[in-house]
Amino acid sequence: MPSSRPRERFSSEEALAVLRQTGIERVERVTEFPRGSSRSPKIVVACGDRRWLVKRRAPVNSDPERVRYCQHFQRLLAEASLPVPPPLPFASGQTSLLLHGQVYEYFDFVEGGRYAREASHAMAAGEALGRLLRAASRCRPRGDAVHGSFHGSGIILGAAKVAPEAIFRAEPDAPRAQVERQAMALRRLYRDAAQRAMLAGFAGIGVHPIHGDFHPGNLLFGDESVVGIVDFDAARTEPRAVEVANALLQFGALRLAGDEVASWPVGLDPLLVSAMIAGLAKGGLRLESRERSAVPWLMIEACIAEGVVPIARTGAFADLPGSQMLSYVLHRAESLAASADSLLVALCA
Repeated sequence: MPSSRPRERFSSEEALAVLRQTGIERVERVTEFPRGSSRSPKIVVACGDRRWLVKRRAPVNSDPERVRYCQHFQRLLAEASLPVPPPLPFASGQTSLLLHGQVYEYFDFVEGGRYAREASHAMAAGEALGRLLRAASRCRPRGDAVHGSFHGSGIILGAAKVAPEAIFRAEPDAPRAQVERQAMALRRLYRDAAQRAMLAGFAGIGVHPIHGDFHPGNLLFGDESVVGIVDFDAARTEPRAVEVANALLQFGALRLAGDEVASWPVGLDPLLVSAMIAGLAKGGLRLESRERSAVPWLMIEACIAEGVVPIARTGAFADLPGSQMLSYVLHRAESLAASADSLLVALCA
């Protein structure tokens, strides 16, 4: 789904102050890079045939021990030959810079294309995720691994509860009874999915560092391979099934077109889902039966979390009316629940 936040930007003074602290000796060109998290603005710096990506971390992910964990995880994965650009040192020798209360990082820029929503790219993404999770099982990053989860979260339930009032503030003419009914249905679906996932018994399997936000915007593609995995700000320690479920939801989704939310498809593309599952196996990852049983329900939790939190915050989703998005999220979650059995069959193939 589209980002739910206005994109933050570097000011020219801010960019200049940060660039003075890098190891980049000469700067020829600076351009904005409007990709990835909207809360973490980025610029691309060029000198000759070299380019670097400079980013400001979102405040929620800027605690020193949190930064330490994410950066150490990236370095460990790079050492394991994953296509992960490690953070580069500033003039101080440190790989993070604290300036005026903000935290900055910079990396070698990775050339690559966007996810094409084709089977070859879905398989490549699955293979990259399989390799990442296998390597991560041997990683022990130092620092703070705590980060919010979409599974079994009281925060998500609370967001679904307050979403109607946020919508009514933003849309006084929204259909009150319908919105309240849909929010209640989402809470029931979320609770049921969380319970079903928990009863599957996945929680004690494959608990280790995960990327935490493995979606198309954080991967860079060559022709038929992943050449870069970026943005580890949400990295944390969780069962690997959580990562797989969210990735299947993101990479298996049908393409959304236009601003007419009512016309958006709610299901998954079975070819993309199958290709990604095949990619996971190609990357050497085979989920245990308890994990596979939990994945469809974890996908429902991820779907609901992705939609209701922004709506509860502002009453809208980016520029889209919250009432329309709440309806879309409910229909999408219901579609996932209806296809849970077929998803499980695909996972077991």
